[in-house]
Amino acid sequence: MRCLTLLGASGPFPPTQAEIDRYPPVSHPIVRTHPDTGRKCLYVMRDDCTGIEGIGEQEAEALIAALSDLSSSPPSSIATNGGPGTS
Repeated sequence: MRCLTLLGASGPFPPTQAEIDRYPPVSHPIVRTHPDTGRKCLYVMRDDCTGIEGIGEQEAEALIAALSDLSSSPPSSIATNGGPGTS
């Protein structure tokens, strides 16, 4: 599954058509694999993900909300400083 992300979608003003044309939506995997540990993680954020490839708008919105809630609630979330030795 791949998420569609539109630059500026989470801002206070929706992007204009000119901005969308200049910075079209990008697609990225919803599940990513850490290159060193092989652990899987969710990469989907309610405010940035505007759709899911191959899924209708309403179903995608519901799935994005559910995955965002799941990935941001303890014990599923971990904050790191990104320094040496973090995974």
